Amino acid sequence: MVENQVPRSIMDASRENFLKPQELHFVDGYGPDNLPDGLHGHVFIVAPVGNFELDEDGRPILKDIYKRISQRNLIDDNGNTFMNGDGMIYRFDFDEVGKVKWKQKVANPPDYKLDRIIEASTEFEYRAIFKFYNFGLIRFSPALGLRNQLNTAFVPFKFSKDNHERLLITYDAGIPYEINTKTLNVQEPVGSLDEWIPDPNQPRHLFPTILSTAHPIFDHQTEEMFTVNYSRSLLNLLRIFPWSLGLLTNIISENRTKTKTDTKIFGIFNCLIDLIKYLQLIWRVLCLNIQSFLSLDNFVYVMKWDATENLQKWKIVDSRGRPIKIRQSMHQVGITEKYVVLIDTSFAIGIEQMINNFPFPLSLFTKPLRRLLRITPSPENMIYIVPRENLNGSAEVEAHQVEIHREISHFLLDYSHENSDSKITLHAAHICAWDIAQWLRKGDKLAQGNKRIPPELLGIQIGEMDISLMARHVIDINEEPSVQSFINDQSDEGLTWGAGLYTYNSRNFPGHTPLQKLDKIYWTSLGLWEELTTKFMYDQYKKYEYRTVELNELLERAEEGISSCLYRLDAESLTFEDYYKFPPGYIGFSPQFVPRKGGTDSPTDGDIVCVAFTPDRSEIWIFNAAALQEGPVCKLWHEELNFGLTLHTAWLKNISDSGSSSDNVELTHGLCDWIDTWAPSSFSSKDKETLKEEINKACN
Repeated sequence: MVENQVPRSIMDASRENFLKPQELHFVDGYGPDNLPDGLHGHVFIVAPVGNFELDEDGRPILKDIYKRISQRNLIDDNGNTFMNGDGMIYRFDFDEVGKVKWKQKVANPPDYKLDRIIEASTEFEYRAIFKFYNFGLIRFSPALGLRNQLNTAFVPFKFSKDNHERLLITYDAGIPYEINTKTLNVQEPVGSLDEWIPDPNQPRHLFPTILSTAHPIFDHQTEEMFTVNYSRSLLNLLRIFPWSLGLLTNIISENRTKTKTDTKIFGIFNCLIDLIKYLQLIWRVLCLNIQSFLSLDNFVYVMKWDATENLQKWKIVDSRGRPIKIRQSMHQVGITEKYVVLIDTSFAIGIEQMINNFPFPLSLFTKPLRRLLRITPSPENMIYIVPRENLNGSAEVEAHQVEIHREISHFLLDYSHENSDSKITLHAAHICAWDIAQWLRKGDKLAQGNKRIPPELLGIQIGEMDISLMARHVIDINEEPSVQSFINDQSDEGLTWGAGLYTYNSRNFPGHTPLQKLDKIYWTSLGLWEELTTKFMYDQYKKYEYRTVELNELLERAEEGISSCLYRLDAESLTFEDYYKFPPGYIGFSPQFVPRKGGTDSPTDGDIVCVAFTPDRSEIWIFNAAALQEGPVCKLWHEELNFGLTLHTAWLKNISDSGSSSDNVELTHGLCDWIDTWAPSSFSSKDKETLKEEINKACN
């Protein structure tokens, strides 16, 4: 049924920068009088919006490289996920009576600027190894390293010396950067590059692979921000394979495009000639990556930043003094008054996600390789609890370890526990049987009827294979067993299919510092969609240990369709107090609580601003937080406001123009300095001088 289709508006986005605030229109039936009294401040939303505009053959349109992608599918024909894209920062202003304005700008750290320069420099001799390529979830250059796409989340913060609130933008594989909240320019990173530890299993790059978290957290009471810096060795032995072979297949793909008008035999012949031409290039790439085999290190550092001195860091070890090992990722960290809490979250990233862009005939091996190299998210979450009092002079700190069943990606913590300093209350959405690091790819089939997936949905996040469960866990590190779990396993309401993003009233807590005790939490859920329910995921979760809804019943429900929801959860009783089900064919996402101006500390005294993807367009919907079931009190849109699938949000009472951004002159100088110290055996001094000449020519 058409009404149960995933809204196609979720697959389109604009990359155009709107630096002058634009006034939103009211949807028919709504007007200025529908804007809630006391709605104020500024809501920030971030979303990946692809890399560069592609023509019909999937190649960059160089003459329009600085312009926009409008009403185009974000995913190129190589099958990359929508999550691989530059971060677009959206800001919505509620500081004028009867009006809502918005502006947007692509996050522009130095690697973004260099990516643009190289993409446009078609005459650059070394372009093929300096160019950034899409590999599933990441964008990578064999010579330069990993793009920090800054497309995931925000961290508001404010030190006592600051006259205004400040904002960080983040990415799971990169250093957080501060942004100018008025201009939306990317400013300085948190700490210097020398203070962060790159993945030791990678060659020396100008933009090294730095694994961190998309959710650092700021404690407004102690004025400290906590984050992590870690390494995984799980992929090291095969890491060279996808990147080097992936580069090779990209080159083959480009040359197949060049010969598509020729006869088949002549086209193949040309590909072979060009392949021979690039053998030396491939050998150089192998030389750059061969040292990946020489180091197999694991580490996790807790890092603290208070803006007064260098980053402080402590290596986290287990009870035997061994470095802890991260199997999946550290998408989020949390704090309480006494502890830093780290979770090996179920955002499982592996080699399999990088091998989706092989051209024919290598594409025949894609599915077997996916199964062979697959890393299935673990349903067991390892929790590492680090006493904050131990983060002092010692270089290593032991973490207490506990395990919680069922997958977790996002969680919240009470800042303190009323009865004991040894207890921690953790609130979580268990995303059961949902592999959130996966997306629809070529060759995927629907689980129901083994039908072909809609090609226009290639790249969208895959659907869940069980209902998500809301839970509260009380951890006592001085007791055995350590965890007492309370789970709402009632699936009858159907509200929690694909529970994803949350918000709550934090009026008196600038930044993401948790409340002393969380009371009400607002969540959005994806819903259940037949078009996102694939045979590959069905097979992966056939034997899922913690199943709530049987697979055959799930397929029946998916065929009927279950709506996306916005709901309010009582954190103590785990009951659903209020909810709104979006209409069939709509998805609600990225909720943000806006406290009422002049209001109270009540968890319902405010409004929820969220994104609504309709069958026709993207819109902004506003709800009364105390009356979700009454539906949106206001809806807004603009013909130029065109989201991709949005992610996390933030709210600031005020914005400020401060800081500056680096320019291309500084970037070029830094790149040339790096080349002087860069020493792969396959590049001579003459090569380096030629490189620097080429770079200066390309960048100027």
